[in-house]
Amino acid sequence: MSIVRAANPRMTTSMMTTWTATTPRRRERGRRRCGIEDAPARMSRPPRAGRRSADGPVRGRTVPATLPRRRIRFDCKREPRADRDGTDVPPRRKCQINATIPVSAGAQIPPDRGRSPPTGVISGRTGFASPVLRYDAPAMEHPKESRHVEAVERVVPWVEVRPSAPGRFVYKRMIRAVSPDARPGQVVAVYDRGGQALGCAHYNPHSQIALRMLRAGSPGVDEAFWRDAIFRAAQLRVETLRLPEMTDACRMIHSEGDGLSGLVADRYGDVLAVELYSLGMYRTIERLLPLLHDACGTRRHLVETSARVQELEGFQAKAIRSADLPDELKITENGVRFRVSFTTGHKTGFFCDQRENRRRFAERVRGGEVLDACAYTGGFGLYAAVLGGAKAVTCVDLDEEAVALLRRNADLNQVRVDAVHADAFGYLRQMQMNGRMFDAVVLDPPKLVFGLKDEGDGRRKYFDLNRLAMPLVRSGGWLLTCSCSGALRREEFVQMLRTVAHQTGRAAQLVELTGAGPDHPVRLDHPEGEYLKAAWLRLT
Repeated sequence: MSIVRAANPRMTTSMMTTWTATTPRRRERGRRRCGIEDAPARMSRPPRAGRRSADGPVRGRTVPATLPRRRIRFDCKREPRADRDGTDVPPRRKCQINATIPVSAGAQIPPDRGRSPPTGVISGRTGFASPVLRYDAPAMEHPKESRHVEAVERVVPWVEVRPSAPGRFVYKRMIRAVSPDARPGQVVAVYDRGGQALGCAHYNPHSQIALRMLRAGSPGVDEAFWRDAIFRAAQLRVETLRLPEMTDACRMIHSEGDGLSGLVADRYGDVLAVELYSLGMYRTIERLLPLLHDACGTRRHLVETSARVQELEGFQAKAIRSADLPDELKITENGVRFRVSFTTGHKTGFFCDQRENRRRFAERVRGGEVLDACAYTGGFGLYAAVLGGAKAVTCVDLDEEAVALLRRNADLNQVRVDAVHADAFGYLRQMQMNGRMFDAVVLDPPKLVFGLKDEGDGRRKYFDLNRLAMPLVRSGGWLLTCSCSGALRREEFVQMLRTVAHQTGRAAQLVELTGAGPDHPVRLDHPEGEYLKAAWLRLT
C-alpha cells in the first residue's frame, strides 16, 4: 500500500481514502474496459491510527476509494404521441441527465452491451471537477395497465389512511390525507391509498383516536344503519341471553362490541343511562335516543360524558336528562336488590359487568368470612350475604357517599354488613398488623391504568393492593382479584400475581380467569374491548 498525493492541488487530505492493495495491471484493465484511458489514478491516504497487525504495520479501515459525486438530476420533457390505433398513450420522455463520473473532458462514452448507444460527448472541466454527461435517454415505457386508469370517485367527506392492521380504531398517526370539507364529529368515508373504500367512521382530528369505525365496506351510514345496529344489540340481550328473566339491569349497547363505537347504554328499569366516549356520538345521540328507547323498552334517560373523555376528545359536553328522571331507583339482580344513584354514582350508576362473577363468588364462599375491599355500593359483599349465607361480611370503600348507599342496600336486603369508610390500602395494612384472616377476599378497584402516561404508577398500585391482600386469606380460601384497566393485558396481570405470590410466600392456584358478562361482547377485530379481568386464586 502506498500514498499518492492529489493531482488537483485543491483536494484536501479529507478527500483521500485508503484502498485495498490492487495490482497496476488490474487497475489498467478497469480503466480500459470503461474506455477511459486518461482517468486519474485512485487516491489513497494514510490509514487511521489503530491496532497493529501481527507483522507490525498500522492497520486502518479499508474502503474503496471514490471520487466526490453529485446527485443525478433529470430534466425530462414529455412529447405527445399516439398508438397505432390513434389512441393517446403516455408520451416518451426526452431527458437531460447530469451525472458525475471520474473522466476527463472530451472522452467518448462507450455503448452498453446489448443496448443502443446514447449520443453525446462528455463536457466539463479537467482534473477532479465534476464533468457533465448530456445525452438523450431512450424512452421509458409505462406499464400497460396505467394507460387506462380512471380516477376513483370518492364520497365526501373522506379520509385516506395508511396500511394498518384491521380494527375499530384508526389513530392519528395513521391518517394519510383528509378532504377539506371533513369536520370534527362527522361521519366520513374511509379509503386506502389505492382508493378502495374501507368503510365509514366518526372523525375527530383532536383525539389520538382520529377514526372510530362504524361500518366496514360501505362509505356511509343512514337511519337504517343506526336502527339495525341498535335493535340487533337489544335482540342479543332480550331474546338470546334472556337477561330480563334474571335482572332488570343490564348493558344494552356496548360500544365497539355492538358496532357503535363510543356509545355505552345501560338499562335500569325504565331508565336508560348512557355514557359517551367520542365527539361523534355526542353530536349524534339526540337522533338516536328515540331508537334506543324503542329498542330497550325504556322511557327516561340520562346521557353523560366524563371530564376525562372531554379532555381526550377535545370538546365540552352537557348532560342530557329527562325531566322526570329520579335521583335513584331500585333494581334486582339474581334476587339481590340494589339502589342505583344517578346523582352520586360512578359510571352509569352500577357495574353490570360483574354480574356473573358476583354469582360465582356467592357460590364459593358459603358460610365463610368475607372481606370486600373497594366495595362501592356492596356488590360482592351483598351477594355473599344474601345468596352465599356468609357468616360475616366486611365492605370497605373510600367514597363516603358509596358507603352510605351500601348501608341502605344492606337494609334493603335485610342482611348485616359491616360497612367501613376507609382507604383499602391502609385498611389491609391494619388487618395484617392485627393478624386478621378471612375465608375470601375480593379486590375490585377502579381503573388504575389509563394509558402510557400513568402506566407505571397504576401497575404499582395493583401490585401493592394484591401484596397486602394475599396474606389475609386463610389456607384453602379464595382471593378474587380484578382489573378493569384495558391497558393492562391479561398475561401481564397474571404475571404480576405470580410475582406477588412469590414475594409473599403463598402457594396460589389460578382456578379460573373470567371477564365481563355476556352482555359485554367483544369483537374479534377489537381485542381492546376485553378490558375486565377477574382472577380466581385458591391459596394453600
